[in-house]
Amino acid sequence: TVIFTVDVGDLTVIFTVDWLLDRVRTSVNVLSDAYGAAIVHHICADGLGDSGREHSAGPGDLELIQARSMEGGRSSPAGVCSNGSNEERSLIAQR
Repeated sequence: TVIFTVDVGDLTVIFTVDWLLDRVRTSVNVLSDAYGAAIVHHICADGLGDSGREHSAGPGDLELIQARSMEGGRSSPAGVCSNGSNEERSLIAQR
């Protein structure tokens, strides 16, 4: 039988460092997501046109993604930013 003894002071240091590293990892994750969203917005801004309103994600967006993936899964930024087919436009209009 092996018994480990750990000093309470050592545990305090371990928990403090773990807490700090967790906060840093979370901050890096959020910041990288924000940069990624800004880059996609910059690439897609020309293709979106002036619709007069901000687009927010909704339940119909899942149908749009599924429709595009069934077409052959466009992976280029132009495919992501395109206005899409008539079926996709009608799904957007229904929202």
